[in-house]
Amino acid sequence: MSDFSIKATESISIKNISNRIINKYDKNKDGDIDIKKESSVQEVFSKDSIIATKYSMGSLFSDADKKGNNNGSVTRKELFNFIETFDKNKNGDIDSASLIKLIIGQKGELENFEQKYSEKKEKIDLR
Repeated sequence: MSDFSIKATESISIKNISNRIINKYDKNKDGDIDIKKESSVQEVFSKDSIIATKYSMGSLFSDADKKGNNNGSVTRKELFNFIETFDKNKNGDIDSASLIKLIIGQKGELENFEQKYSEKKEKIDLR
């Protein structure tokens, strides 16, 4: 699971998800994600480290932009509107599967979102 870890019977607001993503990936802090420049972030654990971790949500940003104005960047509103399509019960939250759904093998809204758009992570050698 990504940054959106919650208990099996809880939910997270769409606004909270979209704000977390924008805050993490918007490097120049203009409120938009430039898909070519900002669809990944890199974390280096110390200045002496030779290994970094690269996180990416490029497919989420591309698909959100396609549903929006398809201009190569994703606004907070475009991201919110795209994530909102996973909110099947229209309550403003992305719900995790209830325990009963998990037992019978059904996924909740959050699991469906994360199955397709979870944050990708890879190790990078900086040498």
